[in-house]
Amino acid sequence: MTVTIDTTPTDLSTLVEALKRELAVPGTFADVFPSTTDDDLAASLADSFAQAQLDGYFSTSTVDLTDPQHPTVTPGMSSGAGALVILYASERTIRAQLRVLKTTFKVEGGPGISYEADQAASILVQELKDISARRAGLLALLLRQQRSNQAVYVADGYLLRAQPYYPANFFGEFGTFYSFETLGWR
Repeated sequence: MTVTIDTTPTDLSTLVEALKRELAVPGTFADVFPSTTDDDLAASLADSFAQAQLDGYFSTSTVDLTDPQHPTVTPGMSSGAGALVILYASERTIRAQLRVLKTTFKVEGGPGISYEADQAASILVQELKDISARRAGLLALLLRQQRSNQAVYVADGYLLRAQPYYPANFFGEFGTFYSFETLGWR
């Protein structure tokens, strides 16, 4: 079996709609983030790609920022790598949102007339924890798979038939990541 890897550069702006769906209920992104443009999100995805590189992913990849509206990653990214970059971007966005979130709003108009609104920052804090835990789980899985890839395997017919259910397959990929996306990982 031959695994074909698409090395065409990936335009990070193609991940903008998926990032919007991660950050807000589908169809409500403009209501939640009214002043955020698609170009802002593309730049955030480029920043998040760089952050993923700091964590050890994509050590052989580069990002081209020549066109800020369409930053590209070379070689192209797998769908799993795109999802990982979206996780990084959503974590960064929610963290930034928490910094400016006003949690109490109170208006008094006279005797007995008042209005008070409270936004639950604890919900965003929990969402940030969940996203961070998902990303940490992916990092732990990658580390286990990298360590297991260094071993010598003896495969019999049963193992080869079960291969689609085996997390680190024999074709140089880890789940939906291309092997070059995880090269050099600690």
